[in-house]
Amino acid sequence: MAEKRPLCSYSGEVKELQAGDSIGASRMFTAGEILVAGDLCRLHSDGKMWRANASAETTVIGLLGISPGSLAAEDSGAFTIFGDASGFTLLTPYAECYIGLTSGSLTTTQPPTVGDFIRVVGYALTATTAFINPSPVWIEKGATV
Repeated sequence: MAEKRPLCSYSGEVKELQAGDSIGASRMFTAGEILVAGDLCRLHSDGKMWRANASAETTVIGLLGISPGSLAAEDSGAFTIFGDASGFTLLTPYAECYIGLTSGSLTTTQPPTVGDFIRVVGYALTATTAFINPSPVWIEKGATV
């Protein structure tokens, strides 16, 4: 069976979803650093989007979004905050997606080390496309309650 790929409309013409495309809700934000299509970002207290990273609590909290394309620091773009987004690599289809240990990465593998932070970001639809639906909850791996 052939892999199913999400479609979207470009001015009335239906095409396959490409890296940086999204189907769902997006918001305009300013990049706090250089970003590429598919970077998983978090809204920082400075009001800018910075790449998320599961190694520190300060980089997993708050609103999450997917970078719409290559943005220079201080450039603005429409970040996907809910819905389909593409441009990822090596996702396991139908698995939960987490903030990765590499800045800006989305992964289907939970961060493995005590002290890492785990936050579900959505669900992989294919190896390159995910449905973004961030949980408002995160936990520290191995932390006691």
